[in-house]
Amino acid sequence: MVLNLDLAFDFDKFQFLVNGVSFVLPSVPVLLQILSGARRAQDLMPSGSIIPLPPGKVVEISIPAGVVGGEVR
Repeated sequence: MVLNLDLAFDFDKFQFLVNGVSFVLPSVPVLLQILSGARRAQDLMPSGSIIPLPPGKVVEISIPAGVVGGEVR
């Protein structure tokens, strides 16, 4: 599985985006959510923040250079 992380910057909202989604701070701290019974990552984070991965498979993560947040060598 190849996973491309598309980095961008929204100049209107002044925030970074990964695959078109910005980070949203959870309303309740993650550790408190786990202690309260949350078992799946999807239960902890806002929609779009979780990328499901297949168990037992190799995952290649690609972050293209030349974009905001990318490194050009």
